[in-house]
Amino acid sequence: MIRVNEFRKIDIEIKNAIREAFEFGKSNQKDKNDYYLFLSNATYIENYVGTNVSPYVIDNRMDYLIDSHRLDFLTKYLKTYYSFSQFNTSDSKESLTMEMMMYTHIWESKNFLKQLIKLLDLCNGNEYQWNYEIPDATNGDSKQLLIRDTLRDGFKAKSLKIADIMTSGYRSQFRNAFAHSDYSFGLNDEKINLHNYKPNSYEVDSVGIDEWTKFFCHSFLLNYHFQNYYYQERQKIENPIELFLRNRTGDKKKGIIEYDRERDAFTGKLTER
Repeated sequence: MIRVNEFRKIDIEIKNAIREAFEFGKSNQKDKNDYYLFLSNATYIENYVGTNVSPYVIDNRMDYLIDSHRLDFLTKYLKTYYSFSQFNTSDSKESLTMEMMMYTHIWESKNFLKQLIKLLDLCNGNEYQWNYEIPDATNGDSKQLLIRDTLRDGFKAKSLKIADIMTSGYRSQFRNAFAHSDYSFGLNDEKINLHNYKPNSYEVDSVGIDEWTKFFCHSFLLNYHFQNYYYQERQKIENPIELFLRNRTGDKKKGIIEYDRERDAFTGKLTER
């Protein structure tokens, strides 16, 4: 359960943190208008190598399609269960189980994690990464290290409040317990028992329902408002934007991208050979 005043406080903090991170990234981008490569989801698609299509793609719609249904469900859930028609939210095993699933999906979403890493690159003034592979079990890397050490600590190094939001929302133990059904509800449904608990570690053997709800709210509001702000920034674009694109072989070349607000889509072309 969470009270409406506490929820609204968290909601405002997250909106402000996201706005701050986007503005910081825009101000510290390496090349002029790299920010718009980020907004246009400029991506390298390996399957296009050797075809008539350049592997360096503006506005990769596949990422949108993959994540759209999850985000639609997240939005509907937010409006249904966190509209506060009553003073507080109410919890049930069914709603808590749904939230555990959503929590796991948020922190497993490759598209969301790629957006966060590209935003961090902007904040650090790094070269825009067209080709970024999210670590997982198939490539032997750890999402936990990406989320905690690279993303959270990276934003923290820039004194950006989005790092605090991630600290308040992300706990790898929760994600792992929920993903592997390694939990149970306590007596009187006052807490969630975590059976992946290891003594003498940072892990906990249980989390109270009210405390869990705060973790969940920080996570889903971060994802929800991030996507909203990302879309709003796209909608502000009115004129063609000059920036650096890539040719088929990956060389950096001058180019232009344009945004169609009605279709919510980008097109681009090279202006330099």
